[in-house]
Amino acid sequence: MIKIKNIKLRISNLDHITNSYIIYNDNKTAVVVDPADESQKIIDFLKENDLTVKYIFITHSHADHILALNKLEEYTNAKILVNVKDLPGFSDYKISCADILNVKLPIVDTNKISTIEDNKDLVVEDMKFKFIHTPGHTVGSMCIYEETTNSLFTGDTIFYNSYGRCDLITSSFESMKESLKKIFSLFDDTTIIYPGHGDGTTLKEAKKRINLLIAIKR
Repeated sequence: MIKIKNIKLRISNLDHITNSYIIYNDNKTAVVVDPADESQKIIDFLKENDLTVKYIFITHSHADHILALNKLEEYTNAKILVNVKDLPGFSDYKISCADILNVKLPIVDTNKISTIEDNKDLVVEDMKFKFIHTPGHTVGSMCIYEETTNSLFTGDTIFYNSYGRCDLITSSFESMKESLKKIFSLFDDTTIIYPGHGDGTTLKEAKKRINLLIAIKR
């Protein structure tokens, strides 16, 4: 049985919460999506459940999704995966939005980061992942689908009631529209959405609000 744990993490003691997800199975094998901050909270859950982390997935390289990356990688020695177009965010204060968040960008050893292309599959025991490039919020944003649980980890591409901001340094509203069309065509209404911030929902419910917002923006 595959389980999903959402750990809500406060970014640098700000009133800004990011969701970090731990996906794990009965064999105690796990992957982590977006280690946002408060690394000890993530590590404590891993210890309490005796989990071995094989991969760390980064939906996009904004600072509020990677602040705990160094410490988590040191603890787990897990392989880090990100879309190649978001690599600059690991070292650029502005591209990462560390300046907007007023946080110190962690120094990440890019030699420990591997890139993964659009539409690539990755099987981790009974967990079956597909990586979908969804530019818009950032140029290298990606959503990660876990087939067995019909779950889509959307980062800041799709929230329960909106799509992600498109006014940041590598953002594009036109790209966001195309990415949303792509997601809506690939997955059915029952797919469960696990966003980077806020509550989860189904794709059906998110789609209603997103389509309305896009229509209003036009």
